[in-house]
Amino acid sequence: ILQFPIKLMYPIKIANKPLFRIAVPTILLFAGLSSFSLYFFSTILKIIRVETFRNVFVPEGTSARVVYLIAVILICPLLSEIGTRCLLTQLLRQFGDGFAIIITSLITAMLTYNIASFFYVFVTSIVLGYFMLRTGSIITSIIMRITITLYGVIIYALMMIPDKNIAAIAVPCFMLMCIFIGMISITGFIKNHSDKIGMPISTRYLSFNEKMIVCLTSKSVIISVAMIFIVTLFNIKFRI
Repeated sequence: ILQFPIKLMYPIKIANKPLFRIAVPTILLFAGLSSFSLYFFSTILKIIRVETFRNVFVPEGTSARVVYLIAVILICPLLSEIGTRCLLTQLLRQFGDGFAIIITSLITAMLTYNIASFFYVFVTSIVLGYFMLRTGSIITSIIMRITITLYGVIIYALMMIPDKNIAAIAVPCFMLMCIFIGMISITGFIKNHSDKIGMPISTRYLSFNEKMIVCLTSKSVIISVAMIFIVTLFNIKFRI
């Protein structure tokens, strides 16, 4: 069933330039909002003594750190978007654009194997998928993915400030700044280009129930979801 012309899996030409221009501010807005949601969710998890913060490996030496940051901020997002927004989303589009965006985002979120960051990754992934399809270019989602990765690096750097009082102020201030930038940009866009933001969601040839039956009766899907769920459970750490 899943067949798609290879030349259409890697769309590059930007068809909706006004929407493309607000891609970065928009992902900053959703990253900021999702970060605040993540904070409250993490607070709930801490109440039941679930460890929500993972130590991030940072190599020693300036040269090693520069190479590490290039890999994390540029190379990994590029490869990830090619695998998700190009291959997976484009293959699933024959079941409907909305279905493709949701399923791709769900899989991406599950593959983090981290219950605390699931909602954050799921929401931002939906935004990436929408902008990729609405602008018609994978370049849009790659730039947005690089932006959100850089956002995460900055958040981590602020959290690692030795003075915890300063860190406690710097992190939410940075989030609020990103939200403010996004809201201003989107407000201006809606005022001047309200006809460029909508996207007709095509249901294609299967109803929602039929799509769910196809997914739930697929052995590969069942095995994959089960393995992801098991790995996620093993990654949950409780504080003693």
